[in-house]
Amino acid sequence: FEELNKKKEQAERRYHELKKRLEEFEASKQEIIEQYRAEGLAEKEKIIAEARQRADQILEQAEMTIQREIMAAGESLKQEILDSAAKRAREIIDREMTDRDQDHLVDEFIKSVEKLH
Repeated sequence: FEELNKKKEQAERRYHELKKRLEEFEASKQEIIEQYRAEGLAEKEKIIAEARQRADQILEQAEMTIQREIMAAGESLKQEILDSAAKRAREIIDREMTDRDQDHLVDEFIKSVEKLH
């Protein structure tokens, strides 16, 4: 009996030790899971923040590109208008100016140059 009681006590001690180790393992496992969950959330937020930052950069670059293109188009349009106006003026002058008008303009130019000297 005594031998059985000792073995029973040893078995109970071993059972309690293993039960305690299992509980510690479970607690440790939960801590690790929570740690990984927290790290995962932090990484997720970091990725989202980086994506938002990159999206903002892309939008900013797109806006700058659009502004440059608008300015270039405006300059191109101004030049087209000036070229068209100059062409139209030449056409009108060629059509409406007589030889007499040209002679008069040449005389006026010569007089103005002579006044300068």
